[in-house]
Amino acid sequence: MAINFGFPFTGVTSDSIMVYYKGSFGEEVLTSVGTSLRKHFEEAPKLGRSAFASFVEMAQNISLYSAERNIFSADQKSNGVGSFLAEDLDDRIRVTATNLVNEEQQAEVLRKVKKVNEMELKDLKLWRREILKNPPEKEGHQGGGIGLLEIALKSGSPIEAEISYVNNEFAFLSLSVYLNK
Repeated sequence: MAINFGFPFTGVTSDSIMVYYKGSFGEEVLTSVGTSLRKHFEEAPKLGRSAFASFVEMAQNISLYSAERNIFSADQKSNGVGSFLAEDLDDRIRVTATNLVNEEQQAEVLRKVKKVNEMELKDLKLWRREILKNPPEKEGHQGGGIGLLEIALKSGSPIEAEISYVNNEFAFLSLSVYLNK
């Protein structure tokens, strides 16, 4: 039976869903969803490590950079809001994360995805090593700057990026990777 979750999960069937979560991406959610995801791969630990690593990077991107925020304390601490889906497609697993981004974030992520997808594996590894040695310093940037790079390396497949515009300022960004069984 097909379920309509909306963008980007159109055509998803209930039989294919391994893990689905939509909401605030805080530490306890990351632990819970990650545990649930790992249980699906007890018979295929290598595939499970790839799926889990992709999930962690995607979830961290949502938590840190989603334009939609869930404020949970008086001092304005917040988590990003988004959605995550791991789907069994018979011959491969699709791992997808979606969150709201502003216009500037859209352009930056799409540029980085294009760059990552155009690089050879050896070049990705060299770039990763360089970033770890000299992390980029960017105002408002909380991570190490290697999330998309890690997703590409761990999944071994290109990153698919899709944009669904909400208005002139915001859009939903969906990132997906396919993991071969």
